[in-house]
Amino acid sequence: MKSLASLPRDVQAKARRAVEYIKSDNERSVKPNKLKGGRNLYSGSVDSKYRVIYSKSKDTITIVDIIKVDTVANVMRSES
Repeated sequence: MKSLASLPRDVQAKARRAVEYIKSDNERSVKPNKLKGGRNLYSGSVDSKYRVIYSKSKDTITIVDIIKVDTVANVMRSES
């Protein structure tokens, strides 16, 4: 929730909508991409500048963070 609160208001609304899509089994709406690393992490589009990072396991979806697009690349490079 801290990540959400720190975003601009217009992005907050888009992020909430993206989370609802993911929670309601409509994750294709956020164009998910599986992140490398084998931890069942996915990146979904909030808008052209922000992504929602989430994990999936059987019946559980956990929102990990909402971050800028360039941050996703930096995080993935540091994990390699």
